[in-house]
Amino acid sequence: MTADHLLDVLALVLLACAGFTGLWRAVALAFRGVWVLPIDRERSPSEALADLAFVLGLLTWLYEAIVHALAPASRITVGPLPLEIPWPALRWLGLVAAGAGVSLYVLALRELGASWRFTIDRERPGELVTTGVFAFSRNPIYLSLALLAGGIGLALGNVLLALLACAAPFYFDYLIRREECFLAVHYGETYAAYCARVPRWLRWAGRIREKPGPAREAGTGGAREGVGGVARQSGECAWDRAGSPLSCWLSFAIALPHSLGACFRSQSGQALAEPK
Repeated sequence: MTADHLLDVLALVLLACAGFTGLWRAVALAFRGVWVLPIDRERSPSEALADLAFVLGLLTWLYEAIVHALAPASRITVGPLPLEIPWPALRWLGLVAAGAGVSLYVLALRELGASWRFTIDRERPGELVTTGVFAFSRNPIYLSLALLAGGIGLALGNVLLALLACAAPFYFDYLIRREECFLAVHYGETYAAYCARVPRWLRWAGRIREKPGPAREAGTGGAREGVGGVARQSGECAWDRAGSPLSCWLSFAIALPHSLGACFRSQSGQALAEPK
C-alpha cells in the first residue's frame, strides 16, 4: 500500500467515523422525540437560500470525497483548477487536523446530550450547555466540522475539497449569528453571562472581543434585544467583524490542542474529585 493510498483510506475512515457518530446520535435522539434538524419556519428567504446553497455545497463535497478514493475518473473538474495537492507533508497535516476535528466532534456531542440541534429549534430548544468543550468555545460542533472538512480535503490531496472547505467557516459563522439572536432571547441573562465568559470560536484564538449591548425589551412578545453583545436591529442580527471565521482559520491550528488538552484535564479532575 502506497502512502497516497494509505492517506485516502485513513481520511475516509475518519469521515465515516464522524458520519456514523452523528447518525447514531440523531437516531437515538429521534426515538426520544428530539429532532436534530428541526424546520425553522421563521427563516427569511435569504436565510433559506443560504441554507440551500450550503446543502448543495455539502453534497458536492461528499460526492467529490467519495469518488476521489473509489472512482477517480468521475471526479469533478473545474477548468484549469489543478486536481491534486502536490505536498505530502500538507496531506499528513490535514489528516491530523481531521482527526482533531473528529475528536472534538465526539466530545461536543457527548457533552450536548439531548440538547444537540443543527439549527434553531424554536418549539423545543434544549438546555444551554456550558461545560466541557463548551467552556472553551460556544460552537465546538461547527469548529469541529470546519476542521474535519478542511483536514479531509488536505489529506485526500484534493484541491476542490480544500476550496469548498474554506467556505464552510463563513457559512457556519453566518448560521451561528442567526442562532445567537434566538439564544439571546430564549436564555436571556444566562446566555449573556455565557457570551461574556466564552468566545464564539476559541478561547485561545486571541480571546475574541464582542461588543456588549444594552438589554431592553422589544415590547410585544417580550423579546430581549442586545443581550450579551447579540443585538437585534430591525429584525436582523447586528453583524460585527470581531471574531471573524478568517481569524479563526488562522489561529485554530495552534489554539485547538490547548483547548482539547485543557478540556481533558478538566474532565479528568472532575472524575478524580467524584467520591468512589
